[in-house]
Amino acid sequence: MEYVWAGEDRLTDILSLWKQGFPADGEEDVYAFWNSLKAEARPLLLLEEGEARSMAFVIPAQMDEHTVWYVYAAATAVAYRGRGYFGRLLQELFRRATDAGVYGLFLRPATSSLFAYYARFGFEPLFYTDEFDREVKQLYSNAQSLKWDNVTCNFAAHRRQWLSRCGVPAVVWSETVTKYAVDLLENGNMLVSEKGLVMYTIEDNRMQITELLCDEEDTIEVLSSLSRQFACQIKRVCRPPKKGTNGKEFGMFRATGALDLQNSGWYMGFSLE
Repeated sequence: MEYVWAGEDRLTDILSLWKQGFPADGEEDVYAFWNSLKAEARPLLLLEEGEARSMAFVIPAQMDEHTVWYVYAAATAVAYRGRGYFGRLLQELFRRATDAGVYGLFLRPATSSLFAYYARFGFEPLFYTDEFDREVKQLYSNAQSLKWDNVTCNFAAHRRQWLSRCGVPAVVWSETVTKYAVDLLENGNMLVSEKGLVMYTIEDNRMQITELLCDEEDTIEVLSSLSRQFACQIKRVCRPPKKGTNGKEFGMFRATGALDLQNSGWYMGFSLE
């Protein structure tokens, strides 16, 4: 059994494991991810008898100016599931992160039941989100319209500015990763105004806000303005947890050392899903 950081020469193995782990993703989705993030995202493969049996990507990010690794697109070949391959791979990732001076690993469990699974490997809930459903058609006339501009560059800088303004302890992603997350928004984009930042998608005349960053007291005005500008209802809103509360569990973290993050209610934001 061996572990290797995979490159272009292992793209066939990566594609095979990805499709087995995430059958809803098309081949073009995998290539889009690879071509967009190959300079930053590194896949670690577990090989046995020369065959790739499990994999996970790590994507660097920052927390309190410390480098951390996001564990993403973890997949094990169907024929080898239930044999502990991914657990071994996860432990190897942790060892390599420790050796590289990385401050920790973080991830988003795909289902609520997986929180217990990752807890077996030392991960603890750290990231939370506030999610709520809201139909705001009735809010059309309740506030003045704001001027919303599409963000076309410096996506990460815009997001950092609003995270700082909101006083949210959060994961800071690179420009490349943030732009890729925005590119994933079908019929959507990142918008900014004087009162907030949103990442959104629209389907069937209903807007889903995948990230809302604004002052708490401006929430209704921001949502009303968006609803009016796009002449649509707002179906769901995801935002950082309210101050003093944790909100809904979203992601987990495992530190490589004595890292004091000073706050239990951290915010991850998007997860590249």
